[in-house]
Amino acid sequence: RVTARAAVTSPVLGLPADPLGRFDGASLGGVWVEPPAAEGGAWSMLYHGRSAQADPDVVQLSMGSIGLARSEDGVSWARADGPLTGGAVLAPSDDPEDFDAALVGMGSVVGDRLYYFGGSREPFQLGARTLLGVKQSAGVAFRAADGRWTSRRQVLARGRPGSWDELFVASPQVVRHSPGEWRMYYHGAGSGFGDRRFRIGLATSDDGLRWERRGVVLAPGEDGAWDAGGCSRRHVFPLQGSTGYAMLYEGTSGDGRHGIGLALSSDGLEWRKDAGHPVFEPSAEAGAWDGKVVSAPHFVPQAGGGLLFYVGISKEGQPAIGIAQAESGNLRGFRRL
Repeated sequence: RVTARAAVTSPVLGLPADPLGRFDGASLGGVWVEPPAAEGGAWSMLYHGRSAQADPDVVQLSMGSIGLARSEDGVSWARADGPLTGGAVLAPSDDPEDFDAALVGMGSVVGDRLYYFGGSREPFQLGARTLLGVKQSAGVAFRAADGRWTSRRQVLARGRPGSWDELFVASPQVVRHSPGEWRMYYHGAGSGFGDRRFRIGLATSDDGLRWERRGVVLAPGEDGAWDAGGCSRRHVFPLQGSTGYAMLYEGTSGDGRHGIGLALSSDGLEWRKDAGHPVFEPSAEAGAWDGKVVSAPHFVPQAGGGLLFYVGISKEGQPAIGIAQAESGNLRGFRRL
């Protein structure tokens, strides 16, 4: 279990004090947390970040490279420098023709596999600007004996022209449902529906490498709904004491307000939204570090409850990672630690 700490009202990982040269000096996001495998072990957190020295032609979002942080108790975290530029553990490909040559972003870890998404250097026109890294596909890298992530490859390309995920395939979370069935939940956007609102989709595989699309599993809400603007980053996990699944997902309203919602499923294939409102919202406290946005949920189940790791953004635009707690297994309400 996480070691309790009184009144943790500040984030557990923010931007570095000295951003110069750091892979996450300008922004961070995309949390994936692994609790200790054995009693007394360390927690690990993989997340992505963007350098303050990043190529200005690459779309300026939270991703760029992937890095690592560690913790002894799940609450106090410290960066653990990787072997790549800026302390990263996975960086864009050096080959400008690769699908991940402009940026990489965090997805999920399954055993010795790191599923991530990569942005190519294929141009995307946004008004008068030409941006790189917008067109994204899912990839996988394998953990080598020395701990490095190697043998990377693309596993799910963005969709065909006119499809709902034509523009990108992002934040792949892979679940090994059974030995012969792997599932990838991801979000995408495209022009197939006449808009570019984010939707959550599913792909399946028998080996985790060759994937077949199954379509959209969670779509934006109706006009006026809290998630009418789109559904994006999410975490799917088994319900405690049940055969079903839960999905905590990031939703956006029509006017751009972010929250985290809950969807439920008996089989992980067909999903229903649990309520007409988010289960976790930006803080209403003056000066809160997460007063503008809460996003990128990752849930760690624990006996009698669990921990929600998330990315928050202040009204001044400063991103950081924080924790909230679900008590007594209640996924419909979280208390900030």
